[in-house]
Amino acid sequence: MNELREAHNHFRGKTNNTAKGPRLEVGEVVIVHNERLPRGLWKLGRVQELLKSRNGYCRSAIVKTIARNGQLELLHRPIRLLYPLELCGSSEDHITPADNVESKDFSEDPTC
Repeated sequence: MNELREAHNHFRGKTNNTAKGPRLEVGEVVIVHNERLPRGLWKLGRVQELLKSRNGYCRSAIVKTIARNGQLELLHRPIRLLYPLELCGSSEDHITPADNVESKDFSEDPTC
């Protein structure tokens, strides 16, 4: 059983001397935990800055989200309340619907 745990930790890049929790990077897209809302209504945000504690571990982050009024807001949240999504957080990778759809004239197709 110990071998299985060690193999799992090695695969995930964890060792016994590192802080537990998600590994975040600047620019990564995260879900921001909110105790007052159901999980489906939690905000999405992008990590702007990682803040380190006195011992050098990253304990909190500044996250850019969109407020209810549509304005951008910066939130200071502990790492344990941020859940990273498995996507590329690069701002250059914008895909528009026109990029993936071939132009086709549907007016001639009777099945539409």
